Amino acid sequence: MKPVFEKIKTRRCRGILLKGQKLFSFLREIDEYNKGKIPPFYQWVPHRRVYYQKQTRCYIKVVDEKNWFESTARKYSQFYHRLCEWGIATPELVAAIDLRQNSSRQSVVVTREITNALPFHEFLFSNQEEAVKLAGLRQLAQLAAQIHTRGFYFSMSLPNLYISQNSPLPLSVILLDLEHGKPAGFFAKRRIVRNLRRFQGSFLSHLKGKDDYLQVFFDEYKKALN
Repeated sequence: MKPVFEKIKTRRCRGILLKGQKLFSFLREIDEYNKGKIPPFYQWVPHRRVYYQKQTRCYIKVVDEKNWFESTARKYSQFYHRLCEWGIATPELVAAIDLRQNSSRQSVVVTREITNALPFHEFLFSNQEEAVKLAGLRQLAQLAAQIHTRGFYFSMSLPNLYISQNSPLPLSVILLDLEHGKPAGFFAKRRIVRNLRRFQGSFLSHLKGKDDYLQVFFDEYKKALN
């Protein structure tokens, strides 16, 4: 079932908000952030929110936009909707809003907390059976091939890749930081190769001594492309 959003467009903000959420409570929380009552959220940090259901945690990212013509919130929401269409797992989006005041501009992205999941590199170091780890690697490779063949690239840094801990199977790879998901465009092949090289660098830095897993990923990736 696809999430239902309400479009928000006022003098101060524009974007989308999950249907049933309260815009003014949302803005009050961001005002508290700007006044220093809430610590900076340049990383995804869990925090209880009044505009959300009680006793539910969500993650918020607030970005001070340096370029007036770019919007982290818009890029995130666009790629989020594509992943929903393709059936790829990602944390449920609660809000993606541009806040504008005078000459300053902020992007605010809020998602539900994901539960029962591990960062992918921790999963490969866990006490799961080897067959389960290999199944997770194959699914990640198939997911990457699916996105690349659709003409997009995305953040393949291992801290932005999670995997569900359903025991023992099926597994589900979960993508984070969707603002990095973009069309590959005219230089698609070059950008996808660069995307895979960055994944390789992230893999080797987080999983030293696990080079055999990297080979499994690339073997499965090539199979998925054929």
